[in-house]
Amino acid sequence: MADLRRARVLARPGLGWAPTACRRMVGILVVSGGLLAGSVLGVGGAAIVRAEGNLEGVTTAGIQLGPHVSGPQVTADTLANRVVLLEFWGINCPPCIASMPKLEELSRKLGPSGLVVIGAHAQGGPPEKIAETARELGVTFTIVERATVTGGMDFAGIPHCMLFDHTGKCVFRGSPFEVHDRAVAAVQAAPAAILAGRDLVKLADLTKLLRDEAAFGVVWKKAAGLTKAADETLAEEARYVVERLEERAEQMLDEARGAKDSDPLAASQLLQRCQLGFRGTAPGNEAADMLRKWRGEKAFRDGVRAGEQLERLRQMRAFVLQAAGGAEAGSPEIGAALPPPMRRKMEAVIEAIQRSSPGSRPAAEANRIATEFGFNGSGS
Repeated sequence: MADLRRARVLARPGLGWAPTACRRMVGILVVSGGLLAGSVLGVGGAAIVRAEGNLEGVTTAGIQLGPHVSGPQVTADTLANRVVLLEFWGINCPPCIASMPKLEELSRKLGPSGLVVIGAHAQGGPPEKIAETARELGVTFTIVERATVTGGMDFAGIPHCMLFDHTGKCVFRGSPFEVHDRAVAAVQAAPAAILAGRDLVKLADLTKLLRDEAAFGVVWKKAAGLTKAADETLAEEARYVVERLEERAEQMLDEARGAKDSDPLAASQLLQRCQLGFRGTAPGNEAADMLRKWRGEKAFRDGVRAGEQLERLRQMRAFVLQAAGGAEAGSPEIGAALPPPMRRKMEAVIEAIQRSSPGSRPAAEANRIATEFGFNGSGS
């Protein structure tokens, strides 16, 4: 799916299509009242021009986030003791759009281990359009309308990312296409995020395991067996680990409950993660019971199916836009020129979503895609 998303990233309204060479784009970007020169992209596959920027004195304490657009809400407490990746991007910046699936992969891979990814939009425009673009790209990490970082607004263009280690210090600034290994190293060097910055002494061997969500159940059972140890320091550390794991499990269960009606697929995936990660514990059993019960409800099953079908529809949309060459997204001419088999497949998926989960978020998104391609069948 990520490859398909990347394939379509330059097929955006008003941008046209440039499969191997980005078009030249010079603009002025407004970020919280300040002016930044826009990204200058070469022709013929030239590298993105960027300024690495200053690192000294740039910390998470200086981050000021604009209004929330989508994804998890973040606060100063959210960022404390966490590795943070802040990306400045724009919906009208092709390399920015291209970078987002990469950041989503990082977020999914390292989020459970403590990485917080934030996308700060830097080009203005309605939040609805920003949210729509993020949704089309499959982005689930936090998106805000804008952001500033004290001492760090000296870069010349976007995309530009800032990586902060768990102490709050900025350890890298530059292209999001170069941040992967540094982000992995920062997470590996940090205490397990679930420990909230605390270093274990007697249970130091558990720290590495606690970076892996899939090992939470194993750690829980080991720590629970030590909560009444004769060594009070050991017992206290064990109680702290159990308490933190209990809080995390309850958070996952609460998030699943909150998403059950609005996003059944996300709720189902959360419960599966909780069931796997906390296997053999009370929360793991509760997640399994909840999932089993919810799967017995037709509306939930239909919602999960609609979410899965929407993902399939997005993949097909990406493929179509890739093949469209210079056509603009949103043009009904694309739909009219589709080979009949592809058109029938897309219409069939749209119809299935509308039929299985009418009035839902996937149904609304499917309807938007149907309108985008000028489909007039029963699925649209």
